Amino acid sequence: MALATPAIGASYSAAPAHGRQNQRWVSGIYLFSLGHCLGTWAWAYVSRLLYDVLAVWYRARQCRNDDCRLRFPVTEQSALGQTCPICGADAPFVGVRYRTYGAQEPAEAGAAESGLRQGRSRAPVVDALLDNLRSLGNLGSIFRTADGAGVRRLYLGGFTATPDHPKMPKTALGAERAVAWSQHRNAIALAGHLRDAGARLWALESGPQAVPFFGHLRQWSRARAESVRQTDAEPVVLVVGNEVSGVDPGLLELCHHVLSLPMVGIKESLNVGVAFGIAVYALRWGRELG
Repeated sequence: MALATPAIGASYSAAPAHGRQNQRWVSGIYLFSLGHCLGTWAWAYVSRLLYDVLAVWYRARQCRNDDCRLRFPVTEQSALGQTCPICGADAPFVGVRYRTYGAQEPAEAGAAESGLRQGRSRAPVVDALLDNLRSLGNLGSIFRTADGAGVRRLYLGGFTATPDHPKMPKTALGAERAVAWSQHRNAIALAGHLRDAGARLWALESGPQAVPFFGHLRQWSRARAESVRQTDAEPVVLVVGNEVSGVDPGLLELCHHVLSLPMVGIKESLNVGVAFGIAVYALRWGRELG
């Protein structure tokens, strides 16, 4: 009896119908991976291109007058500075162009930012209460410092201006849009509320009641590191006051600590924006120094 032999083509198509399905899956995964890699490369290329195009470049000009030789920076596209602002002589470009924002390569900057994010999760939560600051320059400086150091919120007390002031963008340079803030006419009432909510109020102020800031910070950081309970629920609120009259005495009474920065010169205090910057960076990132 002759045995029926299936056609070769029929056996091929019928056999691994499910094998062809696996091939489709493999092809699909390969195409997806290839598309993802190409998309990532394209995005990196476009980001770098935009980074180079949109960056503000600077160059130095130098006065030709040998008795002057003033050297000063201008934006590369600016027509300003063609003549020396001191003596009026020609001041051509010298040196190479440079940029101040984004001095790192984008990939390096991203890695640094990732490291900061990891450190930020271990840093204490810091807010600040700015009571009756009169200077927009100081306020803008504090907004920029708060943005850089990672301050969570600024409480603006008394007649301290808000970011709605038309001159704020000139002093804060955009940081006023990056930091959360709220306005409070009575800082003492606000301080009472913050205490009740569990915040720790640290006033930056000189005087006989003040203790050294760095000594207190060292003890507090050590205790915080040894504590097993969650301390992020207790933010530290840095309190600074008016440039001339200082922190309101009623507000000082509500603060858990009154702290002063060391002064070894003839002056008894620092500019409020400078003092705030020193304190907030030490508080947020001082542990990086060990």
